[in-house]
Amino acid sequence: MWAGAVAFADLRTRRIPNWLIMIGILMGLSLALRTGNFADPLQGFGLAFIVGIVPFALRALGAGDVKAAMVVGLFVGPAGILNIILATALGCGGIAWIWWTAQRFRSSNAPSQLPVGLPLAISVWLLTAAN
Repeated sequence: MWAGAVAFADLRTRRIPNWLIMIGILMGLSLALRTGNFADPLQGFGLAFIVGIVPFALRALGAGDVKAAMVVGLFVGPAGILNIILATALGCGGIAWIWWTAQRFRSSNAPSQLPVGLPLAISVWLLTAAN
């Protein structure tokens, strides 16, 4: 549900609000507390930060996108977050290809910012359902 809320917010406003990130962090940490396993969630959180900081510095990702991936890392750990980041990148490539192809045939003033929240949510749903 959290990933769906992220996708909805990102599609609607092209931003992922910090209050939504904080809810995700609290949910992830409470799950880690309940299971007694802090190593995997914190490693997933940190790995998402390490992988996301370079595209953020290059302005290919927004801060909300990186923070959302970090929250997902709390839930899926280091191995899961790498798969989700790869699937998200592929999804973003597909969406970008569709958008640019559509622009060739019909120009519009639609924002060119890619809502990464939607491919992230789809990747989370698909890859966590497969496990």
